[in-house]
Amino acid sequence: MRPRGERQIIVLADGGFDLLEAKTAVGVIRYGIDRVVAVVDQTHAGKHASDVVGIGTDIPIVTTVGDALEIAPTSNTLLLGTAPRGGILPASWRVHDSIRPPPPDPAPAQRAGAGQCGCQKRSPLFAARRQAP
Repeated sequence: MRPRGERQIIVLADGGFDLLEAKTAVGVIRYGIDRVVAVVDQTHAGKHASDVVGIGTDIPIVTTVGDALEIAPTSNTLLLGTAPRGGILPASWRVHDSIRPPPPDPAPAQRAGAGQCGCQKRSPLFAARRQAP
């Protein structure tokens, strides 16, 4: 863990960056000693945090984590800025989604000496950078 004050934070609050849904994000922006460098929220992309929650005039809101990393390549912390309903992360927040489930019984493949291979696709929210329309 980095010492306090040395974190450069990207806040993930996709679809929920507002005063009611993103209380964690707003609290860190307002009271935290670590610097928030970007907020990821597709619904408010292109604005600044202050346009949406009233604080953070220098904090851009971007579409993906990749976009945030382009703006702030030295960022070192990803903060979940909202508490998803039910406590389960939305599928778009997961770094990888499985294309096919693992086999129900891997024992036959293991007996044959084969290793297990996971087939996954990357979530668009974590794309290296936003694709032009």
